[in-house]
Amino acid sequence: MDHITALQIKALKNVLKPDTQAVLRSIFRWYSSTYATPLHMVDDLPLDDILTHWFEYHFEQLDEEDVRQKAEELILTPEERAERLVKQENEDEEFYQRIAEKAAKKHASIEKNREKLSKSNKEFDSALKSFKEKVADVLEKAPAKEEILFEQLDANLEDIDLDGFAPPKRK
Repeated sequence: MDHITALQIKALKNVLKPDTQAVLRSIFRWYSSTYATPLHMVDDLPLDDILTHWFEYHFEQLDEEDVRQKAEELILTPEERAERLVKQENEDEEFYQRIAEKAAKKHASIEKNREKLSKSNKEFDSALKSFKEKVADVLEKAPAKEEILFEQLDANLEDIDLDGFAPPKRK
């Protein structure tokens, strides 16, 4: 493996799973970019100054509620933080459990509706088939169009009074 590829792999690893040094390099790059300080000079600045600027910048980006939450979090003892983390994980687990239960109920409801729809479709198909059979039966027994036309003409001729009708005279 060539040197450039090895450096790319190392950089990618540090982005995906940053260790302390990778995090510090990221903060140094932020500081260099934000304060227009050459990166090689940032290494010579006191780390506490750089980190103070970093934290201030990020706290300034938070809304008031998040700042209050962060302040409450920072004054906790390590034991209290651990307890809070366990409590949060338990609440998350309960939340996910409730979501899973709702999803299961919704799935059951959908399956029930799917069965009802399938039954309704079968009933509709059966009714449609019966209707088509009845229509076909009626059409078979119906007289042809020509027969209907002649019946109508005969009926119309019967209504005409031919007694007063005389042929035209010839000249």
